[in-house]
Amino acid sequence: LTVDKKNKKIFFASDYGLGSVSSSYPFSKDFKFLKEVNNNVFVVKNFTIDSTSKLTLSMSSGVVIINDRNQLEFSSFKYKEQEDFFKDRSYRVFYDKQQNLWFSNINGLSEFNHNKLNKHYAKYPLLTKRINDMRQLADGSIAMATDGYGIIIFKDGQITHIINHQKGLANNIINKLFVRDNYLWAISTTGINRISINNNKVSISAFDDVNGLLSDDLNDLYIDKDTAYFATNNGLVYFAYNHSLQNTLAPKIYITSILNNKKLLDLTHKSFTLKPNEQNLIINFSAVDFKNRNITYRYRLKENAAWVETKNRRLELSSLEPGAYAFEISARSQNSNWSEPAKIKLILERKFYQSWWFIGALALLGGYLIYVIGVRITKQQKNKEQEQLLLKNKILMLEQQALQAMMNPHFVFNVMNSIQHFINTKNTISANKVLTGFARLIRKKQVWR
Repeated sequence: LTVDKKNKKIFFASDYGLGSVSSSYPFSKDFKFLKEVNNNVFVVKNFTIDSTSKLTLSMSSGVVIINDRNQLEFSSFKYKEQEDFFKDRSYRVFYDKQQNLWFSNINGLSEFNHNKLNKHYAKYPLLTKRINDMRQLADGSIAMATDGYGIIIFKDGQITHIINHQKGLANNIINKLFVRDNYLWAISTTGINRISINNNKVSISAFDDVNGLLSDDLNDLYIDKDTAYFATNNGLVYFAYNHSLQNTLAPKIYITSILNNKKLLDLTHKSFTLKPNEQNLIINFSAVDFKNRNITYRYRLKENAAWVETKNRRLELSSLEPGAYAFEISARSQNSNWSEPAKIKLILERKFYQSWWFIGALALLGGYLIYVIGVRITKQQKNKEQEQLLLKNKILMLEQQALQAMMNPHFVFNVMNSIQHFINTKNTISANKVLTGFARLIRKKQVWR
């Protein structure tokens, strides 16, 4: 339903089409239904009106702008693309306070502003995702409910916030949005959230079950000054939300059991020392809260470590390093602070090959092996040098023996006889040559001695 205050009408849409009725019904039974003048079949997925006279439709064929909504008729053959018709299957249309048209289709989010089409999805891949609803916040930001990515806040051509389950939303699939005062309300398949953004800080409040009144099937919402109304598959639900949003006490957290190698440990002790073959742990814990079913847990294994959040009530630890641990588990429900953590101390003994004496012995053994190998290599090098020296001496000895063999009396007699012959025949050159060679041979023999 959408109220047209200017023309005093109420526009409505259902599976059978779109129509309008006078706001003074039943005194004025002025019913009209949207029709296509050529009797073509069309399906309206969503619609919106501006502050003047336009009615914009989101259809499977695209986005259609009807300039005079009082007529409630259009022709598929007379529309001009990029002016009053934008092709491709669309999901949502919305006019902001400045009368700019926002729409999402299979391509993503676009803005039609003063006859100019801005395709925001081309810059931000996240804006190509399906958008289920759009609303404008007090600061001019556009809030978008996505199908699996939480809520996107868009302002001045930029994504300023991404609010998802990790930051406190009940679910990342958001179906409907509603703005009341400075709050953004959101419904999903698993709950309701009220969101405020102050000084760039996001604060999220949650309604989980509201004393069992809400079902998981929420179709639409309307927020009054102090009462919230919700359309569910089981009928209309409403409640005073200011009372429901009061902070609740944090649930009490308990460690219910600890299994070590499938054996239960005695929880009367607050500290456990585990041997190397006894370090397969399963820790079960639970929180007591009779009003809320949506309980979040967080745990850490060391005092200064970061907390890890989980929805499970069972934690398996099988690959921890040896050492001392301080296991802490805390819980919170909707609109409560974190509870005081339950604590246990765990000491995981080292395996024998991780002990300091084993590592020291291994280091000593390694040092000894390096020493033995070094001594052996040095000895082998010395032996090799000695063998080379002996071989060299043996070669010199053989050379000396060869020289001595050459200097026998017969050899000397022949040399002297040759010199005498060259002198008698006045061949001084040959005589000098033989005499010089003989002198060198005698000198060399003297050196080897």
